[in-house]
Amino acid sequence: MDAWSDFDKNNDGVVSIEEAFSVLSTLFGFSKAKIRKLLRSCDKDRDGSLNYSEFTRFYAKIKEERIYTQEIFAQIDTNHDGFVTKEEIQVGLRHMALSEDDVSRIMSAFDMDQNGILEFNEFARFWQS
Repeated sequence: MDAWSDFDKNNDGVVSIEEAFSVLSTLFGFSKAKIRKLLRSCDKDRDGSLNYSEFTRFYAKIKEERIYTQEIFAQIDTNHDGFVTKEEIQVGLRHMALSEDDVSRIMSAFDMDQNGILEFNEFARFWQS
């Protein structure tokens, strides 16, 4: 699996939480808590890291999470321009009954470059939080 070498940075034959975080926080916007939860669910021998067999389950779960997040993002990004605005979030998440203040707080917390929109990775950080 090609992804294995991306995760096992020090080539010690296992993937640690730190190694997983260095990849997933950037690519998928996963928080350390989310990664820890996923890692624990796949760490069958409970040694705090993933061997190759455990990693294959972990990576499959990550891909499922990514696909789900992409589907939600695509639904909210109604004009399909590759980012979501404050208005799209409010409309797209209306079932959550978010106030304008709630949406403003989301934008403030997750719009890392403060450009007034959420690109996918910024949205993924919000959605995974």
